[in-house]
Amino acid sequence: MDGGSFDESQGRWNARSADLASPGRRFGGFLIDALIIGTVNIILFVSQLDLDFESGNVPEVPMSLRLGTLAVTSLYMVAFVAWRGQTPGKMAVATKIVDAETRVTPSVGQAVIRWGVPGLLGLLPTAGLLVFVVYLWLTWDPNRQGLHDKAARTLVVNVAR
Repeated sequence: MDGGSFDESQGRWNARSADLASPGRRFGGFLIDALIIGTVNIILFVSQLDLDFESGNVPEVPMSLRLGTLAVTSLYMVAFVAWRGQTPGKMAVATKIVDAETRVTPSVGQAVIRWGVPGLLGLLPTAGLLVFVVYLWLTWDPNRQGLHDKAARTLVVNVAR
């Protein structure tokens, strides 16, 4: 699956093949996105919780705030993937998510599935370890697809900077 290139003017691949992104590059993009989302969510928490650092008391986090951070995270991931096929982290490391068959930007449905597989698994108290399997799968898969990519029928490919 080498040798394909992305034609920005048409928004699609010029060949049926693609230059698959390495696990390291994908992890770099993931870390950048995690820093962005984490920063936004920390700001949300700090602005909404009555924190008293001197007393050492940790307030209980209201469900509305938990749902708010979940909404921020899901909106960020789904909107960027469905809009451009790239989150800011993926833009920084020059990778893009594409439909595995057509090589075009994924649909909203594909973006939801791609985020939902690890996102919802991570909410389950005893299934958190399974999230690592979802992502680690790409290290031995011939198409470098994680389980979330397989479920959504997507690939992550390199793009020209």
